[in-house]
Amino acid sequence: MERTRSGQRLLVLLTLLLR
Repeated sequence: MERTRSGQRLLVLLTLLLR
């Protein structure tokens, strides 16, 4: 379940970078 948390954080970072 910890992997999912890391994935979500990565998605947020990616979204911010894409912004």
